[in-house]
Amino acid sequence: MVCDSKFLKWVRDQAALAVLGLVKFNKDVFVGLALMGLIGRALIQMGSSCSIQVLTGLFKIIRTPLVDDINGEIPRIINLLGSKDLSTKVAAMNCILEIAFLGREEVISLMFEEDLIKKLMDAQRLEVCLQSNEDKMKVFVRRREKEPKMEESVEKFPFSRCVASFAVQVEVGEALEQSEKRAFKLEILKRVREAAMVVAEVMWVNKSPVTKRPHCLLVLLALVLPLASAASSTGQQGTPIGSWQPIKNISNPKVKEVAKFVVSEYNKQAQGKSSDPKLVLDSVVRGELQVVHGLKYKLVLSAKNELSVSNPTSTATSDKYEAVVWDLFWQHLKKLISFQPLSEVN
Repeated sequence: MVCDSKFLKWVRDQAALAVLGLVKFNKDVFVGLALMGLIGRALIQMGSSCSIQVLTGLFKIIRTPLVDDINGEIPRIINLLGSKDLSTKVAAMNCILEIAFLGREEVISLMFEEDLIKKLMDAQRLEVCLQSNEDKMKVFVRRREKEPKMEESVEKFPFSRCVASFAVQVEVGEALEQSEKRAFKLEILKRVREAAMVVAEVMWVNKSPVTKRPHCLLVLLALVLPLASAASSTGQQGTPIGSWQPIKNISNPKVKEVAKFVVSEYNKQAQGKSSDPKLVLDSVVRGELQVVHGLKYKLVLSAKNELSVSNPTSTATSDKYEAVVWDLFWQHLKKLISFQPLSEVN
């Protein structure tokens, strides 16, 4: 029934769900039948949200052999990213991410040939702009009181981090060698840059309303470029994308800006408390960066008591502090997560 186009699509969808249930029930018996019966190609040909979800489920069970079996049909899955039906687009994206984790070198190369990165960026750019506009409509005080949950954001905006998700799947994929993973990471970075340049040029030439919101493009780049560049520049093989990465250039103006924010925010919170003297920033000792829903900075700062700075005869030395800052740069919002003397850090 799944492979017979004479049946209505909803009937074939239900039959596909039954096939998935059988494979889950007894892999030893039904996996071979699923591969021999060309189920994978039939599910792709159906092109519905349900059929693609079933295909993704089969990938998780049968894994690389099924990916190899439907290798030539992968472009059709990628084309579903252009579907007008949102549920089908989301199902196609999830299926692509599963293929990225399980696929061999030739499979990932085929996905690049189909201009997958550009298509993911197109979907991500639209959702990041929509997400940014929605965030601006929220009440500022409420936004400060409660941090947005990443799970809620992903559910509401499924494409908002799809390029980074694809990069992560390739990074941790089980069918690629380390050398292949490094090469693909660099290729992702290259294609993101190229696509971003094209978008910027189109926006500039057409003078579209999007040019009034350049943060949309910056968000798109910031979600991916720091990920790929950090992973490739540290020289640490097998370092998962999205983990804390050392900031090599602590004299970077952005790092200094964050450090000044830390001291300023601490002084605001310490105002009126005799036990918490105000501080003056001396220098940034070292730092780490993590790409999450925005950017997280973990900085070790050297700072002095404000009173000792204003007293020329004072011989007080600087103390070191560790601060964690969450930067939601597209909202122009920074939040001081923690600030404490380095000696008290576990």
